[in-house]
Order: sequence, then structure tokens, then C-alpha cells
Amino acid sequence: MNVSFLSETPVVLKMRHFADLNDDGTVNIFDMFIIAKAFRTKEGDENWNPIADLDDNKEINIIDLYQVATNFGKTF
Repeated sequence: MNVSFLSETPVVLKMRHFADLNDDGTVNIFDMFIIAKAFRTKEGDENWNPIADLDDNKEINIIDLYQVATNFGKTF
């Protein structure tokens, strides 16, 4: 069935797992590195990375690190 919304261009939705920060399909050491590099920073700081703020509290803290660590090794 062809479903279109305002155009005939197909729309591809990509699901991204929130703990896979570098979007490579696996939660691994690279995702931990992104968190570690921005750890203890707040919005506006030099090393601030909004991708690493998984709980949207404008601070990279242990909660963000925990969310990645609990999914470590999973592939999507």
C-alpha cells in the first residue's frame, strides 16, 4: 500500500537507541567515551555535548553514564 503525506517522496524513519550515542548500532566504548569527555559539564561549558545529556537535565552526570553502562554490549 502506498501511503503519502503531502508528497510522493518516501519518508524513512530511523529509530535510534538512546544509549547508542555515536549511532553505530552497538553500545560500546565509543559511547562511554562521549559521556566521559563531557562528564561534569553543564550547558554552556566548553566540553558540553547535548548528545551525552540523556536525561535532559542540562548536566552530564553519573545518571547519563549509568544509562549507557546498563546497555553496554547491546547491538541494535
